[in-house]
Amino acid sequence: MLKKFQWLKICMVVTLLLAGCSSSWRYAQPQPSDAVKGAAIGTVGGAALGAVTGIGVVKGAVIGGLSGGILGQYLENKKPLLQKIADNHVQIIAVGDGLTLLLPVDRFFAPDAPILNENYYSVLNQIAVLLRGLNKYVVKVSGHTDNTGWPQRNLALSRQQAQAVANYLWRQGIDASVLYATGYGDQRPIANNNTAQGRAMNRRIEITLRRITDDSEQ
Repeated sequence: MLKKFQWLKICMVVTLLLAGCSSSWRYAQPQPSDAVKGAAIGTVGGAALGAVTGIGVVKGAVIGGLSGGILGQYLENKKPLLQKIADNHVQIIAVGDGLTLLLPVDRFFAPDAPILNENYYSVLNQIAVLLRGLNKYVVKVSGHTDNTGWPQRNLALSRQQAQAVANYLWRQGIDASVLYATGYGDQRPIANNNTAQGRAMNRRIEITLRRITDDSEQ
């Protein structure tokens, strides 16, 4: 059984491979990743990590243990869509009945601004298609920055970027009653801010899905 810190370490290693970004957001366009840049789609069914099986080996995406539970069955049927999303530098992590997508801010936004990169609208459209097929889930969009600059401005920027993504998803048909945005600035880093790669990893949008349960399901 893998403990939480072990699968998180795996995900962070993969994210390091994705940290490189375009020097100009205007030219950062979605392109299929090669084996080095491929994103990971890691899933944990219950407490155990499912057997890892590869699809799209040429493009380097990995899907592990998609067969367990309601969410696992849904993702199993969405492998082609997951592959397209992962090929465009989005990291996808499914744990039990929860799903998280990590979007690199350096690709999805203009530098240091809450302006979406129109070259990545198609990727956001694919994410919306994925989310629309999941019922009884709350969708949280959270923004995160590195620790460069003033903390207050980082907090404001993270909230604005998260809201921009949430607004876009809402326009694509995601139910506003289960969709909300928030920002944490530089308060929740996932990498070392002392390196350029670490700072790039920390500049991210997290789209987190949490399943709504009722008394009959508990």
